[in-house]
Amino acid sequence: MQEFWSKLLEWKDTRKRFFLIIFDEADRLFLDQRGGPSGFLYRLVRSQDRLRESNINLSLLTISNTPVWDIWELDARVRSSMGVEEILFHPYNPEDLKQILTNRSAESFRPGVVDDTILDAIVKYTAEQNRDVRRMVDLLRICGELAQDRGSKKVEMQDFKHASARLETDHYSSLFDGLADLKMDVLQALAWMTEIDGIPVIKTSQVYEYCKKNMEGSTPSYRRISGVLKELEVINLVAGRNVSYGRGGRSNEVWLKIPARIPLEYRGIDPDSIKEQIANLKEEEKTINTMIRRLHARRFS
Repeated sequence: MQEFWSKLLEWKDTRKRFFLIIFDEADRLFLDQRGGPSGFLYRLVRSQDRLRESNINLSLLTISNTPVWDIWELDARVRSSMGVEEILFHPYNPEDLKQILTNRSAESFRPGVVDDTILDAIVKYTAEQNRDVRRMVDLLRICGELAQDRGSKKVEMQDFKHASARLETDHYSSLFDGLADLKMDVLQALAWMTEIDGIPVIKTSQVYEYCKKNMEGSTPSYRRISGVLKELEVINLVAGRNVSYGRGGRSNEVWLKIPARIPLEYRGIDPDSIKEQIANLKEEEKTINTMIRRLHARRFS
């Protein structure tokens, strides 16, 4: 920070009078609270008083995928000093997505190669996911490549299904490769409870108990697990809410924003095989219980 201020003050006698500092993906500042992100922003904002004496004006522009007050844990002094003005860019709606995709399709393919059925399927998929236009256009490209590989002059629904599966695998695999082991462990816990145990909305305490029961070695603290869940929320893998139970207190609830099968399969876990094994074990348990009851019945007959 000191080097930064020194560099700014070097320009005080030049014609440079206005400086704009831009933080892209600024929500990542809050992924690790140990660095004191709130204090960092406070010092940065309050430095304006120091720079004003040198006739230098400083502004801060942050770009984030999440609204500031939803995720950013700013203390009161930062909130009062920042004077935040938010500009929200709303996600594309399905009509916007359809128009964009129709235009891209017309530019990229000959007439009749991609019909409205395929376009509607891609738009629906994109709207249900994260409304990322770049991924939507990429999905259209992969559909065309798969049709070409089949030697077909028309994109079919099978191409869309294979393309969406490939896109999900490639996208999330590269994302998971960059996650720390603990984050993947917590993500696996959520995926297991969602897909195998059939619990769509999960309490933080349930995630902690799962990790405590299944993780090798020492289990991270409840607070650390809670922090990891918030980090996964920032990168749009998990959603959460704080629920009040009246006199019963409050509880944090989380759920996956991606298909639960994806992190399980990334970890080499076949959900269908696991569920089949569980079903077989339950059938065996029923058979054993029936046999025990019959033995007892014979004994007392």
